[in-house]
Order: sequence, then C-alpha cells, then structure tokens
Amino acid sequence: MRSAERTKGRAEVGRADSRREGDRPGKGYGRSSSSDALEAVRRAKGDGINITCDVTPHHLTLDESLIEKSGYNAAYKVNPPLRSERDLEALWEGLADGTVDAIATDHAPYHLDEKDLPFQEAASGIASLECAVAVVFDAWLKRGKPFGIERLLRLFTAGPASVLRKSDLGRIEEGSIADITALDIGRERRVEAKRWESKARITPWEGSALCGWPVMTMREGKVIWVDGDGGLHAERD
Repeated sequence: MRSAERTKGRAEVGRADSRREGDRPGKGYGRSSSSDALEAVRRAKGDGINITCDVTPHHLTLDESLIEKSGYNAAYKVNPPLRSERDLEALWEGLADGTVDAIATDHAPYHLDEKDLPFQEAASGIASLECAVAVVFDAWLKRGKPFGIERLLRLFTAGPASVLRKSDLGRIEEGSIADITALDIGRERRVEAKRWESKARITPWEGSALCGWPVMTMREGKVIWVDGDGGLHAERD
C-alpha cells in the first residue's frame, strides 16, 4: 500500500510536466507528505513547471510509529497517512529550501461520534486549526530554528495567499486587507481541545505543552478574537 501511494504521487506530479510557466494556472498539490512526492515537486520546479505544494502540521511533526505506540488511537488516523521519520525530515528540508510553498492544516473537525471509535472504523482526519501555529512553531524551536522566522511566518501567510493568487492577503502593507494574527512566541500552553471553538474534541496533541500561540486576531482591521486572562474568547457583534 505504501509503495503504491508513493508511485501514485510521483505519477500525478509527472503528469504536470507539460504545464510550463505562463501556459495556464499551475497545478497545486495539497498535503504533500512523502519524500518521493516532494522530490518530484522539487524537480518539476527546477524544470520551470508552474507547480505549488503545501504540507500539513501533522505530517511535519508526527510519524507513523506513533500509531502503534498510541495503541492505534484514531486521533492519528488521517489521509494521506502519517509517514516515516525519513519522510518527515524531507518535508522540513522542503520548508527550508523553498520547495514547499505553504503550510495548510487540512483541519478535519470530526465530532466525537465520528472519531472516538476503533481505528479501522473512525473517520480519517486530524483536527489542528486552533493549535497549528503552535505545533509547527514549537517544532521549529526544538529543531534549533533551521531557517529564519520570516520564512516560517511566510509559510502560514504570504505563501498560502500566493498559491491562491490573493495579492491583497498575507502581507502587512498599505492597500492590503488587514487580516492579522498576533503571536506571543514566548507563551507556552497545553493543548486542550475542550476549549476550542471547533466542534472537534480529539487531537493527537492533546495535553502537549507547546510554545508560540496566537493572542489576537483581526479580520479586515477589526479585532474579532483575543486571548485574555488565559481564557480564549471570541469578540462577537
């Protein structure tokens, strides 16, 4: 199964070979998770093919060994599945060298009755929207800051905006939409899914102490969420 998935990934990237820069809108490959797929994207970009790819927080920080170690906890069930440690390391190399254009959560907020089941019966998907930045930022810190913080932030902001061709998003400058998140990069907090706005209550990072959390969000220049007194709350009209 694992070999077949990788072969399929290489074939899909290979079919983009005729799509050169300037021909038509490029192909985007979401949830790139294996070293083979990422290398295919890297080669395609080197050949001038208009192609983008993104990776997820879970494929950057979790590997397949955790499935067995957890006793086949369905919190780790996702598609594409968690990969090897070698694949995980390759994704970080892709972040550093520019092969990866964006980090995207692929947030899957399944309700308990869909996810809190035996592994084979549970829905595939990992909930991470409300801890994604801290998950990746904390991993980046523990890896010794393998690339600049500007690059890391771009992967969450200007990178996705560029992939979506949204020139007025993902940057702080005159004329851009003021969709802004403020981070406290020194704040450490444990993941508690019960406090999330999302309906999801199961996540593989439950209880993990992570560093680097959002503390304020603005949408079109209006503050819509703040983290006050250690409690999360949304600003509502």
